[in-house]
Amino acid sequence: MVTLALSNTRSTIHIAAHFVPSRNRRRKRKLKCVKHIVNVSLERIEITPFAVIVGDILQQRRTGNLTVIRPPLRKVLYWSQGELVLVTSAAPEDSLGDFLVRRGVLQAERVVTILTDDPAEAVAKFHESGLLELSWRQTLLREWITAQFVPLFSLDEGTAAFTEDVPIAPEKRVFLLSTAALVLEGIRSITNGLVLRRSLGDLKREIAPARDPRYTVDTIPITESERKIAQSLRERQTIEAFLKHFSTESVTAAKVVIAMMVLGLFALADATAEVTHDADADDMQRDLELLAAIGSSDPRSLRAVALSRQLPSLDHYQILDVPRGAARAQVLTSYEDLKKKYDTTTYPPIVRDAVLTINRRLDEAWNVLKDSVQRQAYDKLLQQRSR
Repeated sequence: MVTLALSNTRSTIHIAAHFVPSRNRRRKRKLKCVKHIVNVSLERIEITPFAVIVGDILQQRRTGNLTVIRPPLRKVLYWSQGELVLVTSAAPEDSLGDFLVRRGVLQAERVVTILTDDPAEAVAKFHESGLLELSWRQTLLREWITAQFVPLFSLDEGTAAFTEDVPIAPEKRVFLLSTAALVLEGIRSITNGLVLRRSLGDLKREIAPARDPRYTVDTIPITESERKIAQSLRERQTIEAFLKHFSTESVTAAKVVIAMMVLGLFALADATAEVTHDADADDMQRDLELLAAIGSSDPRSLRAVALSRQLPSLDHYQILDVPRGAARAQVLTSYEDLKKKYDTTTYPPIVRDAVLTINRRLDEAWNVLKDSVQRQAYDKLLQQRSR
């Protein structure tokens, strides 16, 4: 196997090259390389919040691993058919052994038997050790995964890369009672208003009850007040209009909308706007090599690459990170700040093309929004698209 490492620790993004024997006319054995390109998607959490990323994995029933980086945090989440099966971290305080000691169920000297250099082996080592009864081990493992997973929903910045891959072995997994329950807990834990707003997305988008969802309101663990809010959506309407029905429960209603969209119970009425196209094999291989060359030690460059990949889906206001009602002075300030942030001379050569692309879009957005006539025409175009 040929591996492209994302960092000096265990690789999560790679190209696998399997060597198979073949024979020539003289019957001498040769090696033939058959390359398999791994499908990778890279997201900037400031633009695509963690909840939205998880929703895609759940609804598409994806298998592979999701690497989340926000220095010093670096976690790898393993998925199988849209179900979370393991979370690992390079931080010692996130290790299973440290959790068991802090939880008070094992002394430090007994934890030594489950220590391993590979965080992905921790669960298997724990079961092999025979420490504690099986049911108690399973309960503790679920608590450990919950403690690793739930805080990620509150991230307001960072980079996430999902790699399509074979599922990890069953003995390395934590068997959760419900991934949906963990997702709900994570969304309920969000207290940052900016993260909530980003997770909702464009409030002018229309939502409607989804057809044939993976979950139903009756099968997920929600409170009675949350259930009433979720069941009140009976026909398509904008997110903004729906939330106005719950002025006294605005935060709860916002979290319910996010949760229902993540779990696939609410769907965007205009699904065509959400269609994406797979990159061809050459583009995918280039991205893999780029990610491997950058490494997790340079999150600034990773975020720039992630933003450059998302530019086609962003409008001028999103590019400049300003609301649609922003005054010209606010737009100018944001434009100037972003131009300084994405100064090509401050980035390594390997990501210059990505940064140049960002700068072109920043210039394009500013040239439109600085002119009142062009801006008015552009706003009208956005309104037509949202209908």
